[in-house]
Amino acid sequence: MTDPAPTTRRRAIDDRAPAAWAAAVRAAGLAAALARAGVTLVVHAAPLHGLRRTVRGAWDPLLRRIDLYDAVGRTDAELLTTLGHELAHALGTADESTAAAFAAAWVTALGPDGRACCAAAVRAAACAG
Repeated sequence: MTDPAPTTRRRAIDDRAPAAWAAAVRAAGLAAALARAGVTLVVHAAPLHGLRRTVRGAWDPLLRRIDLYDAVGRTDAELLTTLGHELAHALGTADESTAAAFAAAWVTALGPDGRACCAAAVRAAACAG
């Protein structure tokens, strides 16, 4: 009898690949892709200023929620890089440098049209919220 675990593990890794996430967002839209992963996105138009730094994004594992801040004042690339970074955390990446690498690869894999559509969806969520 063969062990199905290697296939299962391989699928889980593939599902966390930046290119797979970019394809999911392009095919189904950002909201649907996040919903399939059980992640909620809350977008705030204004920045969040802490005591020592400005917070651009946050992942809450208990609520399974990504919060993005300053959606209006940032470029598409900045906004999506923050979203990609938090998405990496939502997918189980605790390491900051790995999350940054995932974000950069995801933004690249989205392509110009995907970036424009995704950023527009994020900004629309800020206007609706």
